[in-house]
Amino acid sequence: MHETTAKGILSAQNGMNLYRGCTHGCIYCDSRSRCYQMDHDFEDIEVKKNAPKLLEDALRRKRNKCMIITGSMCDPYIHLEEKLRYTRRCLEIILAYGFGMAIQTNLKQRYINRYENSYEVMSDNNPGLMRIFLQECEKHHIVCSNERLFSYRHKLESRDEARQISLFDR
Repeated sequence: MHETTAKGILSAQNGMNLYRGCTHGCIYCDSRSRCYQMDHDFEDIEVKKNAPKLLEDALRRKRNKCMIITGSMCDPYIHLEEKLRYTRRCLEIILAYGFGMAIQTNLKQRYINRYENSYEVMSDNNPGLMRIFLQECEKHHIVCSNERLFSYRHKLESRDEARQISLFDR
């Protein structure tokens, strides 16, 4: 872990990330993406040491109450939290100022128990949802069969056979 002094703690959408990086190693996590411009190893947690003070200053200046959201970039209950207690301190500040809170936290063990190492998982309602999907595709003449879609790789209709549809046809 390494510490940094942050300039701000809340995003424009009221997202709050006290930590950057994670040690959980969840297979479904997209926070490793380069779009987040981390200049350190993902497992080397960056701790925003002035986060509670920044949060209190930000909430004191807000005119309207809102939901504060955390956990999008990093689980707020990483192993360091037991020692540092930044999430707890921030939750206390949010409560004191009367704001709401939404927390996304790690479900790694439950995920592994249920889905093992699957990257793609099906909804429990998948059969019913697929039935609706297929009915709607058929109703609107949308090709959704992989077999039929891939068959077009080997066939090009002549201009006489093909008709370009318009977005404005009814």
